[in-house]
Order: sequence, then C-alpha cells, then structure tokens
Amino acid sequence: LPPPSQSSSNNADKIRVFDAGCGLGAGLMWFEQHEPKWDLVGHTISEEQYKWIVEDLPKHNFVARLRSYDEPLGGSDDGDGRNTNGDNDSPSLFNAVYSIEAAVHSPDLQRSLTAWSDALLPGGVIVIVDDFLSLGVSRDDPDIDLFARSWIANAVHTTVEISNWAEKMGMMLVRDRDLGSEFQIIKRNYRNKAPVLRDEQGRAHQGWLGSKVRQKLMVEGKISY
Repeated sequence: LPPPSQSSSNNADKIRVFDAGCGLGAGLMWFEQHEPKWDLVGHTISEEQYKWIVEDLPKHNFVARLRSYDEPLGGSDDGDGRNTNGDNDSPSLFNAVYSIEAAVHSPDLQRSLTAWSDALLPGGVIVIVDDFLSLGVSRDDPDIDLFARSWIANAVHTTVEISNWAEKMGMMLVRDRDLGSEFQIIKRNYRNKAPVLRDEQGRAHQGWLGSKVRQKLMVEGKISY
C-alpha cells in the first residue's frame, strides 16, 4: 500500500475498484450491492467465466473483461482517474485493487504486483486474499511442489517476500491478516483433518487433487490463508 502521507479521495462516488481475477463475478456483485456508487471493473482469462458473467449473471453495472489481470485497463479518463467509457482501452487508475484466490496463479506475481501498483491512485490500496507459503517452509518441499503443480499455484510465496517487493515499489504493508486462524477455516471447513491423497471412488482429476493437497498443507501448517 502507498505511504499514508498520500491520502486517497474521500468522495465515495468516485471510488474505483479493480478485481484482479474476478472469476464468476461474485466479489464484484457483492460490492455492487453494498457500495452501489463505486465503479467496478474485473478481469478474467476464462472464456467460460466471462460468458457466464455477460449472459447468465443477473443484471449488473460492473464491467467484466476477458483479459489478463496484469492489464488493469479501464476506459477514457476524465482527469482524476475515473473511468468514463468502459469500451475504451486507455489506462485508468483505481482507488483499490483486490485479488481473491487468483494471485497464486500468476506466472510472475512480482510483475502482477507492479502492474497493480502502477494502476493505483495516490493513497490507493492492494488487497490480496490467497494461499501463502508459511515462514520456515521451503519452496522445494515435495508437498509444496505437488500443491503448485496440482493447483496451478505458480506463485507460492511468503507474505514477507511480497512485502519486500512492495517496499521496492514505494508501497508499505498495512496489515498481514491470518484469515485461516481468524475464521477457524481448518476447524470449520476441514474438521482439523488432513485428507488421504487417494480417492477410493477413483477420482484423480487435477481439481480434486489440488484441493486435497491444499487442505493437507493447511492442516499441517505449511501454507496459510
């Protein structure tokens, strides 16, 4: 996050938010319902997700784009970073960029973080909610490697690594929240049990394996959320 000396605008009707990896648009829809004056833009590289947002999602005002979240572009700019034409591809700045369970799939998270930082208005914030490598755990751990390959987790890093990158970009870490502990995810979602990585029903597809490896590593404390 930028230094606190760079204060953001308090004019709520000009708040612009970018969803880096919007999936099926759930986050954008939530914000639209709770903050209807905000301008919301999201990117996904999934044609299926984009088609569902455009064709099947209930009526909405947010803009979804079929493009990489390393390209946080908006429409034409009215001078203060606000998007005034969602059909153009000229750069536009945001008050906030958030990524929920999408940053871990970035082929180059440092590059993604740079792109998001460049898209921020002064005083803007970046929020990343995702899986992170726990301190003291090696990226070369065979279990971590299996997680990376099965979950397509290209960017398995510690929060310390990301904070160090951010400082080099002129930003600062405001808060590092352990949501896994705060909301008792291991107890509530996994009942404190690590799964067996063999399915008696014969399921072996990537999504099933990735989710089970993720559960195992969370229970063992090798990754945090």
